[in-house]
Amino acid sequence: MSMKIKSLMREEFEGLFSEKILERGWRYCEADRVDDPIIVDGVVRAKVHGTASYAVEVDPERMVFLCSCPYFDTYGNCKHLAALLYRLADDPEVDSLDETIRILERKSKRELVALLQRIIHAEPKFRHLLTGDLGDLDREVRGLKEGFLDADPDLFVEKVASMRRLIMLFEKPQSLMLLKDLFVELYHMYYDYGGVEFLEDEMSLILETMAPELEKMDEADRDRLMRDIRAIYEEDDSVLKSFIYEPVADFL
Repeated sequence: MSMKIKSLMREEFEGLFSEKILERGWRYCEADRVDDPIIVDGVVRAKVHGTASYAVEVDPERMVFLCSCPYFDTYGNCKHLAALLYRLADDPEVDSLDETIRILERKSKRELVALLQRIIHAEPKFRHLLTGDLGDLDREVRGLKEGFLDADPDLFVEKVASMRRLIMLFEKPQSLMLLKDLFVELYHMYYDYGGVEFLEDEMSLILETMAPELEKMDEADRDRLMRDIRAIYEEDDSVLKSFIYEPVADFL
C-alpha cells in the first residue's frame, strides 16, 4: 500500500542545489536510477544508482536531506538527493514500511525463508544482520587494507559507510566496540598510506555516530570503549587533531 507524502514543488528545493547538480540529478531521475522509495517514520528513503549505489533520505516536512555519498559529506546537497526530489515532485506516492510489515506478517515461514534467501543473494552484507554474527564483520573490518591501494576511492568510501550503518543495527555495546575498531583501522590506514584525505570524512562520521551513544553509557563501559581512541588522540600531533575528534571531545 502506498501513501501520499507532502506535495513537493520544484521551486521548494531547486534553489538548494547548484545548476550543474540539478541537471545531473534530473538526468538520474529520467534514467530511472532511483529505486522505489519507501517512507519510514515520516522520512522517505531510497537508493540512487550511479557509479555506485547510495542511500538517500528526505524529510519532506522539514526539508532535511541525507546521502551516503562522499560528495554530500564534503559539499552538501548532491545529484543523488536531487534525483530523489525530482522523483517525489513527479510522483508523491511512496510505499509505506508499516504496510510492508503487515504483508510480511501474513506470509508463511517457508515464504519468509525464501524471501530472505533472495535478499541475501541481492545484498550479501545483510547475512550479518540475520545471523547476528559480528565475528564476520570484525574480520571484514580488519581486512580493509587488502587491495586498498588498487580500490576506487568512491567505492571504498561507500563500502566503509555501508559497514558503519550495518554495524549500528546490531545490539550495543558490542556494535559500538566494533565501530571503534573500524575507526582505529581507518586511522592506521590513513597514516600508513601517507594521509589519504578521503578517509578523513568517514573517520569523523564514525565518531559522530558514536557520540550520542556515549552519552547513554555508564562511565566504566564508556572508558573501556574509548581507551584505544583516547590513546591515539594523546599521540596524535597532526592536523587531524584540530577537527576530527570534535564529536567525542567530551569523552577524551
